[in-house]
Amino acid sequence: MATAKQPVTVPTAISVDDFLASNPDERRRADAGRLRAIMGELTGEPAVMWGPSIVGFGSYHYTYASGRTGDAPLVGFSPRKQHLVVYLVRDVTEILMALCVRLFGSRAAANRARRAVEAVTESSPV
Repeated sequence: MATAKQPVTVPTAISVDDFLASNPDERRRADAGRLRAIMGELTGEPAVMWGPSIVGFGSYHYTYASGRTGDAPLVGFSPRKQHLVVYLVRDVTEILMALCVRLFGSRAAANRARRAVEAVTESSPV
């Protein structure tokens, strides 16, 4: 009898500080530190490692149409080798707007947030 595969993206005891400090790219470390501060401030949640490479804030429970369920961070990021990946749930428009204001300034924030929400909406199989 086959056993169900266990999810990898779960909260861990890995130190967020140690993980972020281990990135060899100085700019990526600085960006990650700034993003950590902003996401922590916006969500009011502490940073927690989800799996080996995602820094997450808060959590939510999901259920797929297939019946599969799980938990995931409400928002998070991963400072990958080539890109800084940001994870957001679909209904966090306010958080996205505030994040865009902090990163790009208020003038560009509305357009960037709108384009990001449109891109997610167009590509999501809901």
